[in-house]
Amino acid sequence: MIVSSLRFIYVCLLISLAAGCSFLTAPADLLTAPKVATNLQNLRESVTTLLPDGAKLTIPTQSKWIGSIQEIDVYGDEANEAIVFYKQEELLHVGVLVLEKIEENWTLVHQIEQVGFELERAIFQDITGDGQKEMLIGWGGGTEVSYGFSAYTFDNSDVRDIGSLTYTDIVIADLDGDNVDDLLSFQLDSETSSGFASYYRFSSETEELELVNEVELYGDVTGYSQMIVGKASFDKTGVFLELTAGDVAHYTALLLAMDGQLQDVFATSEQSEEENIRYKPIPTMSMDVNEDGIIEMDTLVIPSNTDDVSLNERELIHRWMQWDGDNKLVRVQESVIDSKAGYRFDFPTFWWDNITLIKEGEQDIVIQYFNPSTQEQAELLKLQAYSLTNWRAEKENLQQNQQTFVELGSRRDTMVIAIMASIPYDLSPPALAEYKNMMLDEETIKKSFHWTN
Repeated sequence: MIVSSLRFIYVCLLISLAAGCSFLTAPADLLTAPKVATNLQNLRESVTTLLPDGAKLTIPTQSKWIGSIQEIDVYGDEANEAIVFYKQEELLHVGVLVLEKIEENWTLVHQIEQVGFELERAIFQDITGDGQKEMLIGWGGGTEVSYGFSAYTFDNSDVRDIGSLTYTDIVIADLDGDNVDDLLSFQLDSETSSGFASYYRFSSETEELELVNEVELYGDVTGYSQMIVGKASFDKTGVFLELTAGDVAHYTALLLAMDGQLQDVFATSEQSEEENIRYKPIPTMSMDVNEDGIIEMDTLVIPSNTDDVSLNERELIHRWMQWDGDNKLVRVQESVIDSKAGYRFDFPTFWWDNITLIKEGEQDIVIQYFNPSTQEQAELLKLQAYSLTNWRAEKENLQQNQQTFVELGSRRDTMVIAIMASIPYDLSPPALAEYKNMMLDEETIKKSFHWTN
């Protein structure tokens, strides 16, 4: 009897598997939609009925990750509200709907609307210090260099505008170290070729964003390529701006909140290293190049013994400078960067001031030993980038010529290698000894290589 029952169960299992069904799930359960999906569908249906006539959902162009509908607790009551972004193209209106779930139904509780072509950004961040997120909205006004910005706070089911301003770009961070985020806007004026940085803090007395001070940026500012916030020193947070001045000049500005005011660290500097911060022939990017948690600024240095080489044919040394927290810049790294192949090669410290660079062809960079006293120089290392399609044939050619090389890495259609030079015995004995001390082993060469994109 027991055997017959087991056979019956076994046959049933085979039939159920062949049919693709399971005894573990009841038919009624299969027909029930997941609760999350049902809630999302209910929200979308409510949004469709509550949108103004002629409006359609939109996504903030610089905050695309949040989508057109964002569920977030803006009242601090541990229940999510729905924030809906929309635009009415015919009326040139952009707006925000705030929906609250009341008795299982999504209800419109607030509508905010502005004149504009687009929503440029939307940020939910606490800038008042009360632990609740404010809603920070950038409105596109139709110009390429200026947007409108409004900050809204939510309290007791009410929404209030606590400040408005214009901006080209904006940073929200704790600049003064009081554990409350501040607001710094960068405004580019294309008519006067000038740039201004404005520093705002929330005032508990007026309960509004207040302008602390404004800093006019150095030179004829015509554009910018980067605006980031990060550690400028061990205990200070700063804003790093990579700016274009005039037609061909580029420079870095470091903005800090010191003594309660926003300041441009290099505004009155006369140091030679900081002059390199002030002028660069090509744009650069600030970054934490040595991964110590502090942002370094990329300055450009003309390699030794290349005065007769044109700028287009010259390979520049990237000298990474770190602010010391007072009034000096400290060199922490030197590199060469091939932006086309997408890599950076860092120099060991014992190479500093004793090498020069030569550019061969479009993507070959020759690193040469250079003795400033005797003007002797000789090849140390050559960095070459190949198409992966051609690499096998090129590799065989290098091996046939008995050249020592290191494969540094491949990405997309590019292979980058380092060719190690033969020892140049025609150098003078002191220079030859110095040259040998500067030779790198394979492991060091590989550690010096980094992809940049």
